[in-house]
Amino acid sequence: MFLTKFYVNMENTIKALKSSPIFNLSLSSKELFHSNFIAWLISEYPNEMWRIFSKYTSLETSKYKIKKDSVDREQKHIDIMFDVVEIGGEEKKPIKIIIENKVKSLPYIEQLEKYAETFQNAICILLTLSEPEHLTTDSKVIKTKHQEWHIITYSMFVNELSSIDFNYQLSNNVDDQNPVYHKKILKDYINFVNLLVEINEKTKINNLNEKFDWYGSPFNALDKIRLADFYIKKKCENMALLIKTEIKKLGVGDEKSITVSSSIVRSTNGEFRLYYEFNDRVFVSMEVSRMYYRKLVYVRNKYEKNKKTVKYKKQYNANDEVFPFYKNLNWFSFENIPNGKRDLSYKSRGDFNSFGDAKYVQCKLNESNTIEDIINYFKEDFQFIVSKSNIINSKFTL
Repeated sequence: MFLTKFYVNMENTIKALKSSPIFNLSLSSKELFHSNFIAWLISEYPNEMWRIFSKYTSLETSKYKIKKDSVDREQKHIDIMFDVVEIGGEEKKPIKIIIENKVKSLPYIEQLEKYAETFQNAICILLTLSEPEHLTTDSKVIKTKHQEWHIITYSMFVNELSSIDFNYQLSNNVDDQNPVYHKKILKDYINFVNLLVEINEKTKINNLNEKFDWYGSPFNALDKIRLADFYIKKKCENMALLIKTEIKKLGVGDEKSITVSSSIVRSTNGEFRLYYEFNDRVFVSMEVSRMYYRKLVYVRNKYEKNKKTVKYKKQYNANDEVFPFYKNLNWFSFENIPNGKRDLSYKSRGDFNSFGDAKYVQCKLNESNTIEDIINYFKEDFQFIVSKSNIINSKFTL
């Protein structure tokens, strides 16, 4: 019943998106499009846009204004930046506003830290489609070492844009030939973003009993309008955050050696993974790629030093030494995944697969798995391999 309702709602959303000229124009580069459009709005309607952005700063709206011709795009990796000056004090040094725009992906603290360090005297604004609940419990700011980032969600942003006051001012500030055209564009953009917000809500994982069936009807429907990548990328990012949280709760292994990430390959194949590094040359990973659950091992035989490639004194052959060792450890077993949760028609071509220097094995999951099932596979396998740390470190020495 839920899936039927979900699919019908998605179909209605897709029909609405297809009819939007702004949406169709955005398909070439979704995130860049939004940044370009917002930068255009700031340039064309600085007073109205300042009324919006100033609410999320410590500056008084009536005492400052956006400096003419100060809007910039993609400078030092910043999506949008502009200067504001004090009204009546234009000769004073302007205050820089930087906006980091996140539509297709979630914001991460490392990136925000880097930008805040580069612009230590700027006012930082994070404009994001997804609420950054993984970074802060405060809905207004994210604190970094150098700066605070003021949060504006796209939902909040378009609510501001759709205000009557903004539209009224807009019609008074354009040439006689442009008001109707600009208003229509703005209205279409607001509708478009509200539909994106709807789809984004569906990428959240609110229930651990949710089925891991991301590649079914909603995916196929979104694929027709080239939004399947957006949907899957967000799903995988949210899954990676859940795994990271649950692994941390276990309290095993060296937290600094754990990396949890996600990505998208071949346009719409979502991946999320956990890496664990035993030492500088040895690490393992667990990952889900679309419907395949993989276990990988890496043993490096060389490393980079002073821009030169250096070989380790002891060399290990991946086929004859590395894979057999981990196989004997029972690392490449999928015994913890019940047969009823696997697609048993899938057969591997050999004992193992290769990806660069990595060796891995995989099984194919079926859609009866829940989100909780997938997280448990990661937790069980992580606990198991960490328990073998002493054996692994003594075997593969530096």
